[in-house]
Amino acid sequence: MRIAVIGAGAVGLTVADMLAQSDAVAEVHLFDRQTEAAGGATSYAGASDVPHGWTERHRRLIETSMEWHRAVGADLADEDRYRHRTGTFWRSDDERSDARILGFAYDTPVLTTDARTGARGLLGDGYVIAPGRLARILLGRLRASGKFTARFGTAVEGPAGLADGTVLDASGGRDDFDAVVVAAGPWVTELLADLPGLSGLRTKQVYGYRFTGDPRDPLTGTVVDLEHGAFLFPQPTVPDSYAMSIKCDVYDVPVAEGAPSAEADEAAWTVARTHLGPEARLTARRIFVDTYTDGSIPLVADLSGGRRLVCVSGTHGSGIRLAPGLAREACDLLGVA
Repeated sequence: MRIAVIGAGAVGLTVADMLAQSDAVAEVHLFDRQTEAAGGATSYAGASDVPHGWTERHRRLIETSMEWHRAVGADLADEDRYRHRTGTFWRSDDERSDARILGFAYDTPVLTTDARTGARGLLGDGYVIAPGRLARILLGRLRASGKFTARFGTAVEGPAGLADGTVLDASGGRDDFDAVVVAAGPWVTELLADLPGLSGLRTKQVYGYRFTGDPRDPLTGTVVDLEHGAFLFPQPTVPDSYAMSIKCDVYDVPVAEGAPSAEADEAAWTVARTHLGPEARLTARRIFVDTYTDGSIPLVADLSGGRRLVCVSGTHGSGIRLAPGLAREACDLLGVA
């Protein structure tokens, strides 16, 4: 089989890698409109890999992803390790919140209280991922496979032809494939707008922050503050720096960086000062657009009805933490073992 993968973020790179490892696939062509570095998601501060899932499918995605990360990371040198165990502190104020957390945690967190802040919560398993390092590992594996062709800096036109395996690029080039996988970023509505199966895929504004400070919780890993919709975690490749994302319900926005939000800023500062101390300092802020699906359920769908066009999309960063599980589902949908 000769397969095109459109989109070189964490999901697209992982799909391409999994395809290249299959004896059933002879060629993998990876397209991205950005340069190689941008396509490899190296602009991300990092990702919190929190093992939780609120459906059986989420749990299967977690299991597949964890097994893949263990296998790929087993023989990496220290300077190449992209996934680090940190633990996760789920801030919780009452037994009702405890029950909610325990209901979707993959492991069994234990109740704890931080003596310094008095913060009450559940302490469980967790990791942080350095997307840039992951991208370099995957690109190295792809190039070593002998089956890989990179098409960075190539914008793909759509949706005409994609369902039949035809890829047209903005320069006028045309190539035919046995199948096409679209690893969907927020621009997917532009590329595939006229095809069925994407009704639940939307864009959503996300607010990202970078802070320095003195961590005050009983771990140096991820803090999940459900009250403020915040994830705070150490940047995996920048010492003493912490990344935070705030989820605000601003949907169906243009694919462009948006305006600051006073509500998100207030939530970010509250969480930072609580968990990083009163000396917490803001070093960067970015407002960007991510993909979102109804119910926050990652999308893996055959849009052609004949395994010729498969769309894959994570939600709210799950594209990074669940990329191997999503890639496995896409390969299964294509009939690639």
